[in-house]
Amino acid sequence: MMLYIRGCGLAGPLIARLADGALGHFANSMAWTAHLNRLGIHGLAKTCAKLGVGFWDYPGSRLGAPGSPVIPTLPGLVRQRATA
Repeated sequence: MMLYIRGCGLAGPLIARLADGALGHFANSMAWTAHLNRLGIHGLAKTCAKLGVGFWDYPGSRLGAPGSPVIPTLPGLVRQRATA
């Protein structure tokens, strides 16, 4: 599974955090939110919103999910917006 994720163009630190932590249960919503913050999910959501990309469309595109739109990597999107 991790080899597949590494080949999908996800950020290295996110891959490392996913590989290190076993999926578990969280005591409450604050613990869940803290976990998402450590993974950088909230930052990704903000970046997608600023670039006008659907949050769930971006990971779907990066992972090659069927029916997902083709979306460039985040650095590619930023470059495109900077030159537009």
